[in-house]
Amino acid sequence: MARLNSIYVFRLDDSLLEHICKQEIMDLTLIINENNSEITSKDYTMNVYLIILAFFENLEHLTILSSSINDYPPLSLYNLPPTIFSSSKLTKLCINVNGFGDCLNLLDGRLKQLTTFIVQMKYIIHMSLMSYDMVSLYLMILCFSTR
Repeated sequence: MARLNSIYVFRLDDSLLEHICKQEIMDLTLIINENNSEITSKDYTMNVYLIILAFFENLEHLTILSSSINDYPPLSLYNLPPTIFSSSKLTKLCINVNGFGDCLNLLDGRLKQLTTFIVQMKYIIHMSLMSYDMVSLYLMILCFSTR
């Protein structure tokens, strides 16, 4: 049972409730207070983050909070296709990511409408930037700096 804006959700297979959740929810804040060290970042990305973006079709603001970055696995886009975790409607994203590479991946054009990006990184390590589309990244930075 989850609480969504004073609506207690018991099943998402009810067609009316599913329609309301899929079409009407544009701002979603998840507060995670579990510490599941058994699930990998990649599995959590595939089974939580991607399902959220796919299910809530009109989602404009997504915020995922916890008391600590260690409470749940961060978003990890390592070795996943560029079409993964994309949205044409998301304008605000507040999320924990695995590392700087995930930040760059999120700014590579897959979130074209993004205007607010708040991120916390679990790891900051040295890496090569050559594998990223630097032109798209530069244009995205220009876009953020002019707003």
